[in-house]
Amino acid sequence: MVPETEDPTGSLFIDRLIRNAKEMRANEDMFRLLIEHSHDIIYSITSDGMFTYVSPVWTQQLGHPVSEVIGKSFLNFVHPDDVPACLVWLQKIIESGQRQEGIEYRVKHLNGEWVMHTSSAVPFFDKTNTVAGYYGIASDITERKRVLEEKTAVEQLRQLAKYTEKAREDERISISRDLHDDLGQALTAIKIHLGLIKQKVPDEEAVLKINKVTDMVGEAIKAVKRITTGLRPEILDELGLEAAILWYAKEFEKRNNVEIVLGIFTGITIPVENSLSIFRIIQESLTNISRHAGATKVYISLSKTSESVILRISDNGIGITETQKESKNSFGIISMRERAASLGGSFDIYGEEGYGTVLKIIIPLNQ
Repeated sequence: MVPETEDPTGSLFIDRLIRNAKEMRANEDMFRLLIEHSHDIIYSITSDGMFTYVSPVWTQQLGHPVSEVIGKSFLNFVHPDDVPACLVWLQKIIESGQRQEGIEYRVKHLNGEWVMHTSSAVPFFDKTNTVAGYYGIASDITERKRVLEEKTAVEQLRQLAKYTEKAREDERISISRDLHDDLGQALTAIKIHLGLIKQKVPDEEAVLKINKVTDMVGEAIKAVKRITTGLRPEILDELGLEAAILWYAKEFEKRNNVEIVLGIFTGITIPVENSLSIFRIIQESLTNISRHAGATKVYISLSKTSESVILRISDNGIGITETQKESKNSFGIISMRERAASLGGSFDIYGEEGYGTVLKIIIPLNQ
């Protein structure tokens, strides 16, 4: 075999050129295929921002024919409010001579709507090593931004609901304290004075009337105590969640002729505000059961794992439909779901064989 360096006809050299040309053509075809089938827009612009190439996906995303884009300024398609940031971004590429990523800007669709893009670009240089232009990739992030904005809005509403609920609880505490300290003490003083007056009244008919008024004042004192306890049960702050649930269960049984079976894991340590949210969820759940379920028995269990507190409430009532679960008017369910979410927990309500409705809430212990 004749060594390549001694090839007198140069045929090996020519063969190598042909082979390299074929490889270059194959690479070029592959590169073109990748560009033209990319979901992102591939583009090149001159250093003064004029388009020299735009991949076909531009037309798919923005409606403008590619032929109407080439030779026009990149900034012609950018929202006026975003032009200053884009100019700064392009200037950074020139000054640094390096890739720049992550700029977000709005591009005008042919129909007049604005599409949110994020873009990355790298510079290319002329023979004098001066930046001659940029190669870039632009991605449509309109849907991603919309979803993110919706999530942000939901989180803001959740935080607002949490703040509003805290304000309501603070107001309940204030009203409860005022009722107890002012109205409750005033009624107690009236009852004492009525007793003193009765001792000095010889008229039996007047004594009977005083006794009747005294009984009415006593009932008013009980009503004030019931109202203040409903606004903010002192037992929750003084003895904890377990005692508060036991107390409320007994009160609910008396008022509604419904048997409540409790299964409460002792020794669960929960922050006071979280305990209040769990207590309010139990209150709301029992209220819903008394109004809608037609149940005669309710089961409440509060347990824990190494990571979570689990609240489960079930009844033997008529159950709940999917329509009722998802209704925008099911304010009780919405309230309980939001309380659970404010604690970083999950909320589920469903029907189960042998029971009417089951409510299950799982709350992380680290919240």
